[in-house]
Amino acid sequence: MSELARRLAGELVRAGVRHAFGVAGSGISYDLIACLAELGVPYYPAAHEAAAALMAGACGRDGRLRAAAIGIKGPGLANFVPGMLANRYEARAALTVSESYPSAAPAYAMHKRADHAALASAAAKGYARLDRELRVVGSLAELAARETPGPVHLDIAEEPEDAAGVRCFSAVGSGLPACGEPGEPGEAAGSDGGRRALERALEAVRRSERPAIVLGSVAARRLGSFRWDRIGVPVLTTAAAKGCVDERSDFYGGIVTGEIAKLSPERSVLREADLVVGIGLRNTEVVRTALTEAEIVIADHAAPGLNAGFGASAVAHADDLEAACAELAEALSAKSWGAEYLRTYWRDVDRELFRGSWLPAAALRETQERLEGKETILTADTGLFCTVAETVWKARRPFEYCGSGNGRFMGISVPSAIGLAVAHPNATVVCVAGDGGIRPYLAELKLAVACKLRLVVLYMTDGGYGSIRRATASRTVGGVPTGGRPETGRPETGRPGAGMPPGGHPAEIADSSWYRPMAALGWEAARAESVRQLRRALARIDPDRMEAPFFLELAFDKARYTSMTVNLR
Repeated sequence: MSELARRLAGELVRAGVRHAFGVAGSGISYDLIACLAELGVPYYPAAHEAAAALMAGACGRDGRLRAAAIGIKGPGLANFVPGMLANRYEARAALTVSESYPSAAPAYAMHKRADHAALASAAAKGYARLDRELRVVGSLAELAARETPGPVHLDIAEEPEDAAGVRCFSAVGSGLPACGEPGEPGEAAGSDGGRRALERALEAVRRSERPAIVLGSVAARRLGSFRWDRIGVPVLTTAAAKGCVDERSDFYGGIVTGEIAKLSPERSVLREADLVVGIGLRNTEVVRTALTEAEIVIADHAAPGLNAGFGASAVAHADDLEAACAELAEALSAKSWGAEYLRTYWRDVDRELFRGSWLPAAALRETQERLEGKETILTADTGLFCTVAETVWKARRPFEYCGSGNGRFMGISVPSAIGLAVAHPNATVVCVAGDGGIRPYLAELKLAVACKLRLVVLYMTDGGYGSIRRATASRTVGGVPTGGRPETGRPETGRPGAGMPPGGHPAEIADSSWYRPMAALGWEAARAESVRQLRRALARIDPDRMEAPFFLELAFDKARYTSMTVNLR
């Protein structure tokens, strides 16, 4: 093995890397993987680089760098980009590593003439070429974990640079400075007078009668010791912050997204508040910033632009966020309201989601009850069932949930679940995927069998893309409404695709069943079309004695599935 690969492996371990994923080449990336293995860092071969990046990101979902994804130059890096972008959206610290040509190599000697820095700039937080002293490794690791966490990329060549530095990239379309953290040289630590803004926020709390709290994901990364449910006022979170408050407490108020419907927390809970205290409330964690007509104050430690759009009367950018939140929590604890109102609200939500005996809400509740008392992590893909999962699955801490709360990246749950199962071998990882998200990662699902991962997949199928079907219900393709005949709107009978354009309707999948192919791949597999069948299948799962991952296909009525979240978001 090359001496450079050996030295680099040691630096990566010192930087926190404990797991490696990727698609190896035959050059220095191969040597690096072997050298990491010698140091006790296992390597998991993915079939596609994007999956490897997502697996690495799942290991670093708490903002600490724990994994690397390793690949080849050119197409390898290009394939990393979708996974890197998802990690950027979800604030997951991860390192991607690509082989590269030396910077001095002439163009005629490079058959893969991709501009690695330009490719990385579209998704990564930072980029560097490996230097002879390997100093950039530690710098990249520090940047990946710095608020707001995200992916970084390292180019490695057989001939490292004499001197190299880290290039920082701003989030795409953010309008923020490169890397976007406060406290950097030349940037004020507090955009709004720091202490003065905090005093205005505290005064707003003192004069309020019904304050509510909205937590952003920074609460998981920096404020883990806070017991928000003990303050005595309603506490809500963004989707990215799910689990930052015990969701079985009397004061949990749900997830805010800015997508307001009849039973959304914005309309049902925040409407009753006269003040909203946002802790790390950022525009990257909601779809729309118009959450409430009540006054809003925000405390955070991030680039000021991330708090724009909420119309906050005070935005306190605190160097010591924990101390600022302690002051706010003390002021808020003098208030007490909302417990009885929230009990009524959750009864209304349950009445809406459990209207029928067989819908994703029932399946998720049954699964959580079956695994009660076990260390469990739920990771959910995006889709209508994601809204249900974020509402029904009750997390007590951020560790217990990992979703795509910001990017809504279809397909993220399968590789994320594999990364989580690798990083947390004593936990049972429950992966919720739909018709769209299950399809891209067949080889990765096979990898889960080879590794005997403690993994349960709940595949929720209604025969197509339910969220697209709902959004396009009034539109037609080839004169045919989504999922139905023009004259009746009822599903077309006869041969699949009858009356549709060549290839079928864009929101439908001709054959959506996967449990038999999964059984052929070595998974324990079953199908359920009712609560009774689900309970029978769940009875086969013993997390402490799993010899193979378990794939559970859950088939639902198309019409009821499409309408199940209409009053939630």
